Amino acid sequence: MFSKSAFGLFKNTALKNPLENISYTKKVLTQMSNKSDYFHSFPNAVDAFAKYGKKSEIIGNDGIKRVKIEIQGSYKNHDGVFEYIIEPDNTVNHRFFKIKEK
Repeated sequence: MFSKSAFGLFKNTALKNPLENISYTKKVLTQMSNKSDYFHSFPNAVDAFAKYGKKSEIIGNDGIKRVKIEIQGSYKNHDGVFEYIIEPDNTVNHRFFKIKEK
């Protein structure tokens, strides 16, 4: 996406994807590989849409600040939110599709 700057030139205003340089913990990789667990094994292609999601800071019960990403979407005929929690070391220890309550 581009916008016009004060000098009439175009600049790139595309958002940075917060999942671009992350790695997954062993726990998450195991959950992702379990194809019968629809809530954790959604396609990796969803990760590319994180730049359009909601980014917030959360503080766990352990007092550690983390980044939470929420992407509105649908999966397996359900509307909901794809959730990611990014640890301070840039690993993801939570990757989950949460079905929207009706």
